[in-house]
Amino acid sequence: MLKVSKILGASSGSSSEFAAVDDLIAYSASGGVVVCNIKERSLEIERQRFFCVNSLSSKSELFSDKVDEYDFPVDSEIEIVSRQGSTSPSKESFGDSFGSSATSLPSSSSSMSSVSHSVHDVNRPIRPVSMKKMDDFSPLSSMSNRIRSINCIALSPDKKLLAVGEIGYQPRILIYSLAPGSNFKPISIIQEHLFGINSLCFSPDSKKLCSLGLVNDGFIIIWKLYQNGKFYIQFDASNKCTSIVNKLVWHNDFIITGGLRNIKIWKENQKSVTRSPGSSSLLKGRNVLLKQFLNSNFIDIAVLSTFEILVLSDQNNLGLVDLSEDSIIIRNLVTLPSHTNQILVDKTGENIILARSKVLEKMSINEILQEASKTFDVDPKNIKPTPSSPTK
Repeated sequence: MLKVSKILGASSGSSSEFAAVDDLIAYSASGGVVVCNIKERSLEIERQRFFCVNSLSSKSELFSDKVDEYDFPVDSEIEIVSRQGSTSPSKESFGDSFGSSATSLPSSSSSMSSVSHSVHDVNRPIRPVSMKKMDDFSPLSSMSNRIRSINCIALSPDKKLLAVGEIGYQPRILIYSLAPGSNFKPISIIQEHLFGINSLCFSPDSKKLCSLGLVNDGFIIIWKLYQNGKFYIQFDASNKCTSIVNKLVWHNDFIITGGLRNIKIWKENQKSVTRSPGSSSLLKGRNVLLKQFLNSNFIDIAVLSTFEILVLSDQNNLGLVDLSEDSIIIRNLVTLPSHTNQILVDKTGENIILARSKVLEKMSINEILQEASKTFDVDPKNIKPTPSSPTK
């Protein structure tokens, strides 16, 4: 018998493969996602679980109405959700219980996919499964086009759900329950984006999920996660989004995307309308007037207050956006230390945490705002454009 005692290291290539909510952190590691509970004072790992997204577990034929501690289904058949509604995966289309084709090779990033469970607690025994021989697969030339890997993850604010987005062959969004002792398989799978998922984020009340496709996919979509108090995923709203996006944030009723020469504020139509399967409401978007930031590439966004957000450019310029204004513009605040690549407002709302070159620094927000108020938008030359920007 094999058992997972500890998972060391990570394979996260960007901030989209890392998520944190209070004492819960998640990050990609090989062909799965590690979810850890962290002790508040000592910062030691209290509990560690591994969700293997490319498990070769055989498809179960026994289903029940059993639910876990968070009222998510445990042994029900996994539904594949798209804008047309939901369907149950067939053996022909989905050889394993996670929607992987029976004739396809496991992901190249799935070095841990040979275990039979897709979520493991420390010291929980697992059984090895028999691997198919190479002769059982079609030629490698066709298999090379069927590789997929994790590209983004998200944790719900209520710490009950994990969402994993993929890129590659038939990319999926896998939804897992984080309930103690939850089942090893996803509770639902979304297959709508054709080329891959760029970013994921949950609504503040954890009742909806926003998925953003890659540039060549061109869609931002809102998914309802509950209906009449029960877990049920439904296509809700969408719109075209063909900009290069580096950051996706859901703040109150606003969804904010920031990227190359673009910051856009999206808002869902709040009118309650009964719609047929496959139809959706329009997700309305407004472009932020960039002014002197016109040639900037925005790499991070942090929430400052109810109607204010901070944005960071790749040239270390920090900007302020007021979402309550009729004409939403960005104002330059300060040029941050070089190599700053991420920003975060602390829980007190008094300081901003800067991440740069493996170093964390703290700056007073009041001091930044007071200094910036003297020179708001006075000298556009302080805004450095992104060098050698692509045409799009």
